Amino acid sequence: MLFSGAASDSDGQLVQWRILFGDGTEPWVGTAAPVSVPHQYETAGRFVARLVVSDDGGTTATVTQTVAATTHPNEPPEAALAVPPVVGEAPLAITASDDGSTDPDGTVVQYAIDFEGDGAPEWSGPAPPFDVAHEYAIPGDYLVVLTVEDDEGAPASTSRAVSVTPPPALAVSKSGVDFGGSARSTTFDTTNAGGGDLNWTCTPSTTWITVSPTSGTNGGTVTVTVDRSALDGGTHTGSVAVSSNGGSTIFSVSLSMGGAQLDVTPTSLHLLEADSSATLRIANTGGGVLSFDCQASAAWLSASPATGTGAATITLTPDRSALSAGTHAATVSVTSDGGATDVSVLVDVAMGRLGLVIE
Repeated sequence: MLFSGAASDSDGQLVQWRILFGDGTEPWVGTAAPVSVPHQYETAGRFVARLVVSDDGGTTATVTQTVAATTHPNEPPEAALAVPPVVGEAPLAITASDDGSTDPDGTVVQYAIDFEGDGAPEWSGPAPPFDVAHEYAIPGDYLVVLTVEDDEGAPASTSRAVSVTPPPALAVSKSGVDFGGSARSTTFDTTNAGGGDLNWTCTPSTTWITVSPTSGTNGGTVTVTVDRSALDGGTHTGSVAVSSNGGSTIFSVSLSMGGAQLDVTPTSLHLLEADSSATLRIANTGGGVLSFDCQASAAWLSASPATGTGAATITLTPDRSALSAGTHAATVSVTSDGGATDVSVLVDVAMGRLGLVIE
């Protein structure tokens, strides 16, 4: 409250001014008229304030004013909190800071941060907190609470929600496969059993194993294929390493090889007059490397190539120039380290192919 006063003396000078506030406190004394003299009443009630002036002749004069003082309630402080980040995968590290908490009629004197929202602060102090660190190891929803207190004991709180999601977790539908003696491909599925995004890659341990696709995000189907063509007889083992940001695992692969196995198609041929050649196809339906040899039973029939390894196409070519009219038969014998096959060959020769010579 502010007090001001005015007075005059008709036959002299005013030399002293006093204000008695009426509440028992020390008066204000001055040699000039009071202007905006502050005073605070500590209790509510009605008080009689007096302005007493004295002149140079020792005469005094008094004027009174009744003052009604009421209790002014304390205004609570306002809490402000900053928490980055508020969403993330476990383990999630965050920091909490005061974001400018204030008290409209006093001073903030105490701060406390409760990271778990359970009423038990993990940090407290008289100074504003800055980058107070905390880590959430377990997925879940949490409430970070900042509580402040002003110089008259009034509290205020504010909070920020924090969401901790599960990390990615790799899951594979099966642990491996045994292809046995003939199978060549299979599939397995990858899934994300956790949260966030699962990024995975597949890496074969050997060149006779291939995978498709070799990488992906979250769920996917992976095809595993084996190439038996260059494998020797016996049992072969390998693996596919599945790696990710949510763990790793090994997909085991095994197969058995029974050695080379000759397969010749077709096993019989008939070349008509218009056919200048025919072909045989050789394949290895077993394991290892197949070596073969082709021999024709008749001199008028040739096979090219006559020897080789692995899959091949053999061209059979008849020489009709010395053959009489009619159908001629021959056999092509294909032998190998994976078995043997005879191919019967018929060749037609027209009657007009031989000419009459008269001397």
